[in-house]
Amino acid sequence: MPCVGFGRLNTQEWPDVAAKYDVMSLPTVIIFKDGEPADFVVGAVPKKNNC
Repeated sequence: MPCVGFGRLNTQEWPDVAAKYDVMSLPTVIIFKDGEPADFVVGAVPKKNNC
């Protein structure tokens, strides 16, 4: 997927950005589409068992 980017933000250094996107717990993954949040994944998500 050539148009996919990944980033990481330290919420202690950037609390205003965390507040803007209502990040209340870590880890939080925010998926953006066209520059706007499209979906959120909050908390640790277990890896699917492919057996």
